[in-house]
Amino acid sequence: MTFNPKRIQLMMLFLCIIVSQSVFAYKSPMKFGKPSKEELEMQVYTPDSTAEAVVLCSYGIFDSNTFRFAQVFRIKVLKESGTKWGNKKFRTTNVSNTNVRGKTFNIVDGKTVVDKLKRESIFKSKIIGNLHEISVAMPNVKVGSVVDIEVSYPGLPSKWYFQELIPVKYSELVVEQTQYIDYQHQFYGYHPLKNENRNRWVAEGVPAFKQEPYMDSYENYITKFEFDISRISYPGFYKEFATSWEGVARRLWENNYFGGQLKSGCGYLKDAIKEINSKYTEPKDKLKAAYEEVKKIKWNNTSSVYTSTANIASIYKKKLGNSADINLTLVKILRKLDFDAVPVVLSTRGKGYLSPFQPSMGKLNDVICLVTLGDKELLLDATDEKLPLGLLSRRVINERGRAIFSTAVNKWVDLHPKEKAYHNSFYQVALSEDGTISGKIQVNYTDYAAFNKRKRIAGFNSEDAYIASMETKYPGITITNYTKKDESIYERLQERIEFEWDNYVESIDDLIMVNLFFLDRTFQNIFKSNERTYPVKYPYCMKDKIVVTLSLPEGYAVSELPKAEKFVLPEKGGSFIVSYRKVGNNLMMTYTLSLTKQMYVQTEYEYLKAFYAQLVKKQGEPVVIKKI
Repeated sequence: MTFNPKRIQLMMLFLCIIVSQSVFAYKSPMKFGKPSKEELEMQVYTPDSTAEAVVLCSYGIFDSNTFRFAQVFRIKVLKESGTKWGNKKFRTTNVSNTNVRGKTFNIVDGKTVVDKLKRESIFKSKIIGNLHEISVAMPNVKVGSVVDIEVSYPGLPSKWYFQELIPVKYSELVVEQTQYIDYQHQFYGYHPLKNENRNRWVAEGVPAFKQEPYMDSYENYITKFEFDISRISYPGFYKEFATSWEGVARRLWENNYFGGQLKSGCGYLKDAIKEINSKYTEPKDKLKAAYEEVKKIKWNNTSSVYTSTANIASIYKKKLGNSADINLTLVKILRKLDFDAVPVVLSTRGKGYLSPFQPSMGKLNDVICLVTLGDKELLLDATDEKLPLGLLSRRVINERGRAIFSTAVNKWVDLHPKEKAYHNSFYQVALSEDGTISGKIQVNYTDYAAFNKRKRIAGFNSEDAYIASMETKYPGITITNYTKKDESIYERLQERIEFEWDNYVESIDDLIMVNLFFLDRTFQNIFKSNERTYPVKYPYCMKDKIVVTLSLPEGYAVSELPKAEKFVLPEKGGSFIVSYRKVGNNLMMTYTLSLTKQMYVQTEYEYLKAFYAQLVKKQGEPVVIKKI
């Protein structure tokens, strides 16, 4: 993790004189700005002909004499989609002492043309405190370009990737040892490294990381190191960083943008607290009211473990803030209402797990609230107005978080939700002699299914646009009437749809084939790989139920029904059941799908893939109807 307290800068001056900030001082496997003829003329990367780009070389070194980290990075662009790799981001806590340079090489009319990175193409943005992100947009990047980028800054990198989403031909990292800095590094991934010595690691011929369906975050599986400074000590100075999770908690409590906010007064909440106490007497009602009050602060889509300002009262007045602004305000108002409420710090789903064994300040990037209600502990996230009390947004469902009760007391909290996604569809439809299907559907959504549907509907400008999207998705269908019952986010969401569907059935001679899954059919198996290196991770469990009643026209009868089936995953991991029966001139189908686990390990992948293959096959089987 990089660092920049002023005393540490003085320490670096005290220890050494920086002889050179250039990567040329090191024995690099590549020279910045000197790509080979072979690299310039490369048109395809032979080990992976589908690659849009390839990392030809990535070399990084921490120099123990200068206390600087330097990296050179060379990319070859092979397809139009690979031009985005000409943009790169770095994080540093010493933005004023960070050096960046870059060159883009193209062959034009047989000659090599060089475009240098200009200062106006280097963008610096503050994240929190003195942590900044530097974004580099390289010039004139196109198919065939070779891009060289060099960056150097004080301290250690927070991460080093030996693997990327494109192939990596060669990657090397050197971290020279120094008696003045202790650090921890954690290895992730499956690609083996060549450990030349205790300070040097090399990876060659690393394939592109392949993202699979229902993967929580590739950050948990891609081959990389993560670094955290444990302590810095030199004559006359000692500072401890993240040697334990208890130490992390102490640092958070000492920070004005975290612990300082919980210790400060909350007079700005006085009116809201008074109103809640006057309206409600039951703890659950007070909790819900406080939760909805804080949700009036709109989330600015920024996740952070720190508030955006030291004056959090201004956030409450402006009604706009980051996740820490919102959820630390929630902790404060609940405490004033006599609830046991504490913050829970975490790493969001896209950033990877928190390790119980390696404490890390750098991975913490969000905070939610833990509150005790009777004999239950509830996790709350007030950043989404459509999220009811008791559900967590998907971004924070990420294995575990750390509840911070005080400087001395903190514990791990399970972030797996207990609630499921419930989806029930009830069809009452009729088949006409000309093959048209018409009727109505009632769809009920509960818990996460309701939340997801509300978010989807909210993404359209109007109800008409939402209806039009359904008609586009299902060619031939006409929605003749649509109503929605959505009185509260704490109740189920219900849709009622009346429709007519031309050209839905298939006819062969005097036989009519009707698929009864209509809007709920799964056409493809989402799991296509023959094997899987990583576990399958669903954010929550789910249960679907479909009931269909199909009325046949006079003079028609069922010729062939699909076979009733039941498929079960091992270890009670889930099931789907489908059955058919005839009742007079009606045909009924009942189908249930249940996934009862959030994680299926690699050894279960074969069963899960086969399960979905059977599901797709079964949903594709039609009812065969014949004219009598």
